[in-house]
Amino acid sequence: MLSEKLKTLRVKKGLTQQQVADGTGITKQMVSLYEIGKNTPTPETLATIAKFFKVDSSVLSGNKNKPKLIQAVSPLPGVKIEGPSFILNDRVETLIRSLDINQKDFASKIGEEPNTISHIIKRRIGVSSKVLEGIVRNIKGVNTQWLLSGVGPMFNEKVRALPYYEVDVTAGNVNRIFDGKETSRESLLVPGFADCDFAVPVSGHSMYPRISNGDIIICKQIYDLEVVEFGQIYLIVTDERRMVKYVRKGSKPDKILLVSENHERFDDFEIARSKIRRLFLVKGWVNKNEI
Repeated sequence: MLSEKLKTLRVKKGLTQQQVADGTGITKQMVSLYEIGKNTPTPETLATIAKFFKVDSSVLSGNKNKPKLIQAVSPLPGVKIEGPSFILNDRVETLIRSLDINQKDFASKIGEEPNTISHIIKRRIGVSSKVLEGIVRNIKGVNTQWLLSGVGPMFNEKVRALPYYEVDVTAGNVNRIFDGKETSRESLLVPGFADCDFAVPVSGHSMYPRISNGDIIICKQIYDLEVVEFGQIYLIVTDERRMVKYVRKGSKPDKILLVSENHERFDDFEIARSKIRRLFLVKGWVNKNEI
C-alpha cells in the first residue's frame, strides 16, 4: 500500500514527517494522513513526494498507471462520475453552507480559485488533495476525520460564522452609536463562540495591554440591563458614547463604574444605568491576523 511504502521510505531515510512536509511543501498533517491511509495524494502531489525521495512515482503507488483511489479525489475536467468519487464534494458543499459564506469567499479563505470550488459543487471535478489541505489548514476547528470519512461532528468545537462589522468601535469615547443596523462586511469563523452575536474591531488604547488597538472583540448582547456581572468587560452603548470597559459596582444602585485597563492614561468614571441603550458582554477577543 502507498501509505506503508511512504512511511517505510521516510523512516529508512531517517526523516521526520515535518522534514518531509518542509521538503515537499505539504503540511505535516497531510503527510500523516497519507501515512495512515486516511487520504491519498493526487498524481501531482505524488510526483512531488517521489521527486523529494528521488524515486519513481510507481515505487510509491505500486502501479505505473494512476490508481483508482487517486482518481477518485483528483480533478476530472468535463467528466461527471457517479458514485463514491463525489462523496467529498458533498461534504465540502455542506461545510460551505454551515459557514454561511459564498463559494468565492470560501475559495479565498482556503487559497483556491473560485472556479475550482464552483466545479466541485457542480460535481464537474473531484476534491483534490490540495483543496483538502487548504481546508484543514485554514478552516479553524474543522474535524479532519469528518471531512475525509464523514465520521464524527463537522467541527471539533462549537463553531459558527459570526457577522463581522467594520464599525469604529473604540476602547475610548466615540460619538457614533452602534445600533445593529450596520451591514456586516463578512463572516468570521471563531471556534468557541457559537453563542455570540457579532464581532467588531477595536481601536484605541484604554484597554491596553489586555485588548490592543486593532484586536477584534466577540460580543453577546445582554437584554436585561439590570443583570450585570461586575468585573467583566462590556461594550457599552449610550446616546453619546460607545465604550469597551470593565463594569464594576457604582456608588449607588442606579449607577455603574466604568474602568479602563490602562489606568495611567484613562480615569474611571460612573454613568447612570438609565443612560445605557445597549449592552454587550465581550466574551473574547482575537488578533485579526490569527483568524
